[in-house]
Amino acid sequence: MQEVMTAIDLEALVDGQKELNLPLQAGDVIDVPRAGSYYVGGAVEKPGSFLLKSRTTVEQAIVAAGGAKEVADWDDVRLYRLGAGGKREIATYSINAFEGGKPAPDVRQGDVIIVGKSAAKAFAYGVRDFLKFGLYSTVPIP
Repeated sequence: MQEVMTAIDLEALVDGQKELNLPLQAGDVIDVPRAGSYYVGGAVEKPGSFLLKSRTTVEQAIVAAGGAKEVADWDDVRLYRLGAGGKREIATYSINAFEGGKPAPDVRQGDVIIVGKSAAKAFAYGVRDFLKFGLYSTVPIP
């Protein structure tokens, strides 16, 4: 009896490479490593760490984090990724471009996605909230 270990690219299998769909025999052991994780932060509703369960794009990662806040700068989405030699690479993307049909890059294990905050939107929504709640929440001085 000979012990053989074969690594299978699950994405390729799902994409239709039938030769990767090996028959199983009694006593075979399947080891599926834990999924990695990525982090989404900045102007999103629920920032945090998320499990990388399957193929996920930057756009889908933002949705998983509850979506962009109303003060988000849709043209300032930064993807921080460890590159060759352990050097951190930064790429900037636009949610507007994704919605216009530009493909969003896939998220990899350890990626950090930060949605920027628009100073103009923050000011405008701050004024709105002040006028909406600030005038009605004043307490009369006795």
